[in-house]
Amino acid sequence: MSGWPGHPPPARPVPPVHAGRQSAGRGRGLATRAVILVSRCATGEGAKQAVIRVEPENAASSAVARRAGFTPGKHTHGADGTRLDWYMRDLCIDTR
Repeated sequence: MSGWPGHPPPARPVPPVHAGRQSAGRGRGLATRAVILVSRCATGEGAKQAVIRVEPENAASSAVARRAGFTPGKHTHGADGTRLDWYMRDLCIDTR
């Protein structure tokens, strides 16, 4: 999570959050709720933007990002060359 373009970065750096799910938790909305909760916490720490980077073939993670209010952004490649789709959310707007 970082500063939104046009906004200063947070007073304190907000560390990246990495997540995975067990199959027992799928389809219950837990990942979406977790993303929303982390977004709220980041807002409280001064973050202005949240970014989720997803491998394009990971439809479940893309769906979580969209359900949590993130919108598709740019495409980049990770250090290992893996393509990543970015989903971004302006935390200055309601974080539910």
